[in-house]
Amino acid sequence: MSKLTVERVINAPIEDVFDAWTIPQIMQEWLSPEGMTTPTVESSFNQGGNYMIVMEGKNGERHIAYGTYTKINKPHEVEMTWSWDKDDDDSKRSKLNLKFEKVEDNKTKVILHHYNLPSEEECQNHEKGWISSFNKLEKKLHE
Repeated sequence: MSKLTVERVINAPIEDVFDAWTIPQIMQEWLSPEGMTTPTVESSFNQGGNYMIVMEGKNGERHIAYGTYTKINKPHEVEMTWSWDKDDDDSKRSKLNLKFEKVEDNKTKVILHHYNLPSEEECQNHEKGWISSFNKLEKKLHE
């Protein structure tokens, strides 16, 4: 199993950055790689709650991420499972850990760890996707 880490300092307060990862209406505006949209986000944001994120490309291709929130420490940390198949059992799901650290009043460091990816290729693909999504998040929070 492979693991990746992506870190980014976002020019926004920690509460705003945390909310961007946890409020469906905000997640829809950025949580997909560049060139894709996020037409649907369903989320029951509480420990044990589930989420579904629909990502759609220009050619109509769709990718749907499913998972369960396993730890919430607002506004500092979120852990969740991540899968492209709703029927995956927990042993097949990868895991995300997001940490939010206040750097300054208007700067927040986000550290994303994505664990249990099935291959190095999947790890590289997810890394590209997360970096691209972070680019969209920065633009969203600078509107």
